[in-house]
Amino acid sequence: MDIKINNGKYEVINSGTIVNNLNETIEFCFKPATFIFEFRTNKEKPDTTILQEKITNESNKVVLVNFNNSIGNRNVRPVQIGTHNGYPLYVNFEASLLSNNAGHILHYTFFIEKSK
Repeated sequence: MDIKINNGKYEVINSGTIVNNLNETIEFCFKPATFIFEFRTNKEKPDTTILQEKITNESNKVVLVNFNNSIGNRNVRPVQIGTHNGYPLYVNFEASLLSNNAGHILHYTFFIEKSK
């Protein structure tokens, strides 16, 4: 069955949940682009922060700093991470820390903006 999901002017292209291992990155490949989630802890600056790092023209990284609680943290606005088939590509996400610092649970939705 082929299902198409729209949310206002956005079309969902992928959505899911990943339980990752502690200190491991999560990599998504949208050929030819690659998108990476990385979790970091900064004890000197305890605020929750979202950083974007461009690795190459085809690779981007979102660094989630201090996403270290079991209730979860999420982005407030969609994060534009590139383009997909000529459309702006965005991601929304929520991340929470597993008990005993065993890793993170990441809920994500990738979507494109079909009209402005």
